[in-house]
Amino acid sequence: MTIGEKIKKARIEHRMTQTDLAGEYLTRNMISAIESDKATPSISTLTHIASVLDLPLPYLLSPENDLFYFRKKERIGVIKSALETKNYNLCISLVTKMDVLDDELSFILAQCYFELGMASCRNGSLVSAKKQLLLSRDHCERTMYDTRRFEAIIPLYLAIAENVSSPLLEFDEGKFLLLMQSAFDYEFYKYVTLDFDYEFKNERFGMHMKAKQLIKDRKYADALKLLLEIENTKTDHERNAYLMFSVYGDLDTCYRQLFDFESAYRFATKRISLLEGFNS
Repeated sequence: MTIGEKIKKARIEHRMTQTDLAGEYLTRNMISAIESDKATPSISTLTHIASVLDLPLPYLLSPENDLFYFRKKERIGVIKSALETKNYNLCISLVTKMDVLDDELSFILAQCYFELGMASCRNGSLVSAKKQLLLSRDHCERTMYDTRRFEAIIPLYLAIAENVSSPLLEFDEGKFLLLMQSAFDYEFYKYVTLDFDYEFKNERFGMHMKAKQLIKDRKYADALKLLLEIENTKTDHERNAYLMFSVYGDLDTCYRQLFDFESAYRFATKRISLLEGFNS
C-alpha cells in the first residue's frame, strides 16, 4: 500500500471525511491529493495526519503494510512497564486498544486477569473474581506461551468464587494436583526437599534418593553402586548440575567411609569444580 492508500483506509475506518481529517491544519484538497498519491506530504504533515488517525508515523513511512506490527512496536514498552509495576488495569487497557492480539499480548492479558482475579477473590469481590478468572482462562487458550501456572491455580479460586460456602463441591482436587505437577518442576521440588516416600518418575532422582537412604542406613558399598551408576550414565541433555553436585558430595562421603581416600578426593574435586561454576 502507498502512503495515500494507508491514510485513506485509516480515515474510512475512523469514519472521517477528508474535511474532518484536514481540520484547521490542512485543506480538503490537500488530503484528496495525498490520498490519491498526487502530492507528497512533508514529515510535519504526515506527523499531523498520523496523530489524528492514531497511526504510528513509521507505519506511514514504511513500505510494509502490517499496521499491527508498528502499533505493537510503538506501545509494547509501555505495556510491559505497566505489567512490571503491577498496574494490571492500565496494562489491560493498553493491550485492548491494540484491536488485534498475538500470542504475547494474549499471554499478558491472561496474566493480568489472573492477578486481578486472585486479588478480587482474596478481597471478597467474588463476582468480579469469577469474571476476571474466566477471562484469564479464555486468554490462556489463545496463546502458545506457557500458561500452565495460571491454568493450574484458576480452578481453585474459581471454586471459591462460585461456591464460597462449600468450594470443594466445585473443585476437582485430582485434576488440580495433576495440573500443579505439570505447571512446576514438581519432582525436582520433591528431590530438593528429600521426600523419601515420593515415587520418582525421574530415574536419576529416584536412584539418588535410594542411595541417600542406604547412606542413612550405613550401607555405603550399596549406595556407592547407585551413585556411580548416576555418574556413569549422565548425558549433557539430561544433566542437572544440582543433582551432580549432591551426588559428588555423597560419593565423597561413601568413599571416605570405605577408606578409599583417593577416590573421595577425586569426587570432592569435581564437587568443588561445580561449586566454582555456580559462581560464574
